[in-house]
This record gives sequence, structure tokens and C-alpha cells, in this order.
Amino acid sequence: MPHLLWLHIAGTKVTDKAISTLAKCNSIRALDVCDTALTDKCLPTLLQRKALCYLSVEETRITEAGQRRLMESWPLLRNQDSIEKLRQSMRT
Repeated sequence: MPHLLWLHIAGTKVTDKAISTLAKCNSIRALDVCDTALTDKCLPTLLQRKALCYLSVEETRITEAGQRRLMESWPLLRNQDSIEKLRQSMRT
């Protein structure tokens, strides 16, 4: 999956261990893992995704400290107004 740009796995049974398969997907720009059982154990894998522009981790088991760590790693995530902006940037 070297050209994968968007991954929506919200509401699935994805685990911290399973998310490690993303290590090979350097092109991911958007990741939605809402409503999953992911914890802070998946942070090393997520933090490796340097191209990420959009990340949604609501209703996961990632702690507030973990979420702060993610936001500090990607300051642009804080300024993400809408998914439409992301889609437009992916077209260019």
C-alpha cells in the first residue's frame, strides 16, 4: 500500500498491534481511528507518519497526554479546518 493516502478504520476492532502495519505506509495523509480500542501503545507507529495532515482519535483509549504528544508532533493538525481542505490538498 505504498500510495495509500486516506485510511478510515473508525468503529473497527483494530488493535495497537494491528496498527503497526501502517509502518510501511509512508504516504498516508489522513487517518481516522475514532471509536476504536487504540491506546498510547500505538503512538510510536502514529508518530512515524510524517505526512499526516488529518488525524481523528476521538473515542479511543489514547490518553489526553498521548493526544497532546500527537498534536505537538504535527502542529498543522491543530489548524485543520475541514476534511474538504484535506481533499483539495490531496488533489494537487
